[in-house]
Amino acid sequence: SARRRSGAAASPSHATAARRYLEAELLMEGGRVTEAEALAAGITDEEPGAHRRARLLRARLLRSRGDVDGALALLDALAAEARDDAPDLAAEALVEAGRVSLARGDYALATSRCDDAAGLARDPIGRAQALSVGGVARVFAGQTAPGTSAASTSAGLTAASRARAARSSVTARGRPPVRRCTAVAT
Repeated sequence: SARRRSGAAASPSHATAARRYLEAELLMEGGRVTEAEALAAGITDEEPGAHRRARLLRARLLRSRGDVDGALALLDALAAEARDDAPDLAAEALVEAGRVSLARGDYALATSRCDDAAGLARDPIGRAQALSVGGVARVFAGQTAPGTSAASTSAGLTAASRARAARSSVTARGRPPVRRCTAVAT
């Protein structure tokens, strides 16, 4: 999420790692997988928190290259490792593993992983993502379960949207962010 990507840095090396992680993620989303992999590989030797986020990105990169077994191995290991001290990261890894399971057609496993993620996630956006992917898996499986109706998923997404808007409307110093716009001369 944007909050995790733009959070205040604990040290200059962490800020560098966070920026490199964000750049690698954007490169991956733009289809520039080789460049994203190179950046992610460099992050893994840095601060432990950045290392974990880089492992999540590496798993996404593996999935994008078609190595779903390698991606699942990384995601499962990361979810287990982060479960106690970084539950939102563990939830994010489980949702990503749920996406892989969904793409494979293993709807029961996708649902199980997303239910686990929804229980772990403290961030409303992470919980909404878990509910959303789990809901899709249930639809493909032809199932519905209590708490996974379209209305409850929509309510979770609405709550997550409100939370995101509240976080983005105030900076870390408690002031509204400066919005700059430039006029274009015609």
